[in-house]
Amino acid sequence: MSIGKVTENASGAYLEHVRHIEMSSRDSGNAAVVMHEVGHHLQSEHKFPNDPAKLSPEVAEGFRQFDYETGRKDQRQAMREGFSEWLRRRETGSLDIITPQMKRAAEFAEAWITENGLKDRLDSLREQWSAFKSASPREQAAAAISATGQPASPAGLSGKEIGKSILSSASEAAQDFWDNNLGAL
Repeated sequence: MSIGKVTENASGAYLEHVRHIEMSSRDSGNAAVVMHEVGHHLQSEHKFPNDPAKLSPEVAEGFRQFDYETGRKDQRQAMREGFSEWLRRRETGSLDIITPQMKRAAEFAEAWITENGLKDRLDSLREQWSAFKSASPREQAAAAISATGQPASPAGLSGKEIGKSILSSASEAAQDFWDNNLGAL
């Protein structure tokens, strides 16, 4: 995973040919965006069936409805985006308002992650996100405070140097998160 400039004008992008996630600097800490891109990674690594002809019509329609771009012409891309949006919503606890077709797609996706040995790890990530979101604002802020008590920004550096330092730290933190929580996926 890298943080900085994204290949496309997006918050994140998954580069399938090199199996790499790019995140924009502004969205590098956004768990929902990260999980959407992780969805693309899982599809690629575990060969998600993104051909709508190989899915039941109801399941395919459900993934199309999960897709953030309505009426997408490329139906395989609609399946990929739909799955990634399902995963984002699953991990952030926002699957409460869905259509019957989306429910069928969600059931299909749950079975697929179970068959591929991903369910326990994804459940753990969902629980971590839920615990963070249910923490008080003070507890959430405390999670971002340095254990050393030192100021968050390096003293005596120019704005450009501070920006580079923050970007480097964010990139390292994102890589650590990937290695520690998502690497086995």
